[in-house]
Amino acid sequence: MPTFDDGKSEWRGEIAYPPDYKGCEPPDGGIVLKDITHQQYHFARDVRVIGFWITYDKIEKTGSTEDKRFYVIDRSNFTFQCIEKLSASDLDLKKQDATTPPDTLKYFLSSLMAFNFYPFIYAIRAIYRSKDSFFPPNCDMGKLTINQSYLFSAYSSSPAHEPTGGLTAARFSPQINTLFQKNPKLDRSVYPQFEVKSIRFDFRFHLALDTFVDTPAVPTGPIATPQNFAGVFRDQEAFPKIPGRAAHTIFEATEKPLIFEIAAKGFLHTNNKLTDKIRAWDNVHWWGARWISHWRPLGANAKELIHISAPGAFFAVHFHWRWGGVARDTYPGLTPKYGSDPQFKGVPGTSGILIDPHVPDQDLQFAIAKYDAATDPEKASLPSLSNPDFLKLFPGTPKDISKGDNIVLWVGAGFNRGANKPLLNGTQLVHGFFFGHNPEPGFFSAVGSTSAEYFPTDEKTIRASPVWERY
Repeated sequence: MPTFDDGKSEWRGEIAYPPDYKGCEPPDGGIVLKDITHQQYHFARDVRVIGFWITYDKIEKTGSTEDKRFYVIDRSNFTFQCIEKLSASDLDLKKQDATTPPDTLKYFLSSLMAFNFYPFIYAIRAIYRSKDSFFPPNCDMGKLTINQSYLFSAYSSSPAHEPTGGLTAARFSPQINTLFQKNPKLDRSVYPQFEVKSIRFDFRFHLALDTFVDTPAVPTGPIATPQNFAGVFRDQEAFPKIPGRAAHTIFEATEKPLIFEIAAKGFLHTNNKLTDKIRAWDNVHWWGARWISHWRPLGANAKELIHISAPGAFFAVHFHWRWGGVARDTYPGLTPKYGSDPQFKGVPGTSGILIDPHVPDQDLQFAIAKYDAATDPEKASLPSLSNPDFLKLFPGTPKDISKGDNIVLWVGAGFNRGANKPLLNGTQLVHGFFFGHNPEPGFFSAVGSTSAEYFPTDEKTIRASPVWERY
């Protein structure tokens, strides 16, 4: 299996191909990365796109109905170009030009300007162009070009990854850029007509972090079946009048670590307010099991399981699509050092949601589920791993993962056209992930929390009613 290396001894991994494949193009399904490490610390076993849904308005003389269709990035739908590996010198954003054809480097660089805050040292990308038969007959769109890329940054604390600027991390950005072109042959006198209403890409991230006893050390050899944890968090919008422990001061809600598998919303139509009383989650953190040894008088060592500090999370993967008011707004004497920096502000009018502003109406949903061979894309067909309703992909009662497990992150990221029907040309998941692997500083166990945290819904209540979707 071909390998990749950023040339700076930081990011390494493999690019998946079928065993007998000899070409330079990705396999059907798009680029798949395997066994990704950063400075030898394990990051992910498998990262890929499952496919995407396009919702059409099917317009008849008597009215219109929705028509949802699932597509795989495969050779029945697209022509492929070779995988490219780009170095830091190739990723000079000064050379960007959105007016050039979508298969040019200058156009690709322009897609990165949607979240231009972190310099990338390496990228892997491929381009796919839809075939003439891709869209239904008499559709308002005639062509679709997809730029798929994985971008990598160096390990650094500058620019800041979080508003205090205290975390050193490297960034991993799995991005999809879409370019729709109108169909000049659309005939408004002929029925049915089809209009693209929305597009949603489904991603699968099999994150797999190392586990440690006492001080983390660079692991040797392949990772075993991981004992990983994940937590979900919703930020406070304002500092409490009487601040309490840091976790309660910074977070309005948390489930850390997750008790059950979860399938939930990050935002819908670029709004994290789902109802008058319910706001969606703002971020996910992911970490490997960590034990602290305690000496006992009789000579036996006891091991205590602790979790990443929250706030803090120095040895964890961070996935933030929104920063709450406590992180990005001004409070005299309490303002985070870098909270006013633009990478934490989000698009104006969206309450801090981090998206490509070229497409103002977007959705993000996610699920964290125990690994199951039945949902492994190496063993199951890609269409079977998606659902027109993202949250219904995961049926039955969610499993208990509170003790740590081999877990997988699924993400559905969508663009919606909205009332004025703009073209859905933009980049998804611009915020990406960042991965820190420093030991937790001792003071953070006093400021943040390295214990389990459940509020405002307590652990007993969560366990009494195991449901997938919860906030």
